[in-house]
Amino acid sequence: MLGEHGRYQGSTPTTKLKVIGADVFSVGQVEQLEVAPDVRSHTWRDDTGYRRIFLRGGRLVGAIAVGSWPQASRVQSAIQNEALIFPWMVGRFLRGGSLWVEEDGDISQMPNAATVCNCTGVTCGRLRDAMAGGAKTPEALSAATGAGTVCGTCVPLLDEMVNSGAAPKPVRWYRPILVLSALAALAALTVALVPRIPYPSNFDAESLRVWLWRDNIVRQWTGFILLGLTLAAIAIGLRKRLRFIDKLGSYDGWRLIHLGIGALAAIGLIVHTGLRPGDNLNLMLFVSFAATLVFGAAAGLATGGDHELRARRIGTARKPARRWPNWAHIVMIWPLPLLILAHVLTSYAF
Repeated sequence: MLGEHGRYQGSTPTTKLKVIGADVFSVGQVEQLEVAPDVRSHTWRDDTGYRRIFLRGGRLVGAIAVGSWPQASRVQSAIQNEALIFPWMVGRFLRGGSLWVEEDGDISQMPNAATVCNCTGVTCGRLRDAMAGGAKTPEALSAATGAGTVCGTCVPLLDEMVNSGAAPKPVRWYRPILVLSALAALAALTVALVPRIPYPSNFDAESLRVWLWRDNIVRQWTGFILLGLTLAAIAIGLRKRLRFIDKLGSYDGWRLIHLGIGALAAIGLIVHTGLRPGDNLNLMLFVSFAATLVFGAAAGLATGGDHELRARRIGTARKPARRWPNWAHIVMIWPLPLLILAHVLTSYAF
């Protein structure tokens, strides 16, 4: 048709349709594979469906499914390429019916040859070409390629393709987030890395160091201010899990306040301790506080710069780069209330 010579190289037979309302999926020469002596098969089933895969020499060569299988397109692509299936992937399939971790199925990572619409044979590469030509919505992709115009099963994939193909969008107020996170990071690194501020060798009533760290009243005031900032930051951090207070402001605004309080808490820790971590309980509290600040600042920087990180293939919309520092930040927060309470009680008891 193009005036060029070519040779048909064969193809992998694929069938995907609905039978009495149920999805039925088949890839590969499954009838021959069932009786082939060098082929092993593994089956998963539950109340929602049935899935069976065929492996030859550890490579995926066929599959059958009855019922919805979100990874069907990826399975088809893997069979076409005879992808290697490792033992732990077989174990995952036997336990939950999925060869890959669900979050790893990002359509932006699928190769151009992967079929998205089985009804019309439209591949990822053709959809990406259509997007490059100006199709920026699922409806426009359907009109340009025919994908999603038969059974509609792949329409959610078209929507994901549009979102994945577009330039990552920054979070709201990302510039203030980056500024506050940078300030918090600077203060947190100061707490974690800068040597302790020494006590004055001679008593001087006019010395700021004497006033801050020798005057018990001042120490109490700085301690309770730091305690108030810490409790406020924790309360704001819990806000997104308490939906009934949504009327008090947007999540984006409270996130900025949380970051600002975090920066102030880092400064408060410097003022209260003089970067002297102490021993035993005090040392544990200082380390926990410093780690909370460091990971919180890192999560803030990753949040504000998420669009730039994803543009450089660092993280995805499903697995953002901020996920791990954010979880580390949360984990380090949990010991703080108990350690702070013990610190306050021991300070007044001894």
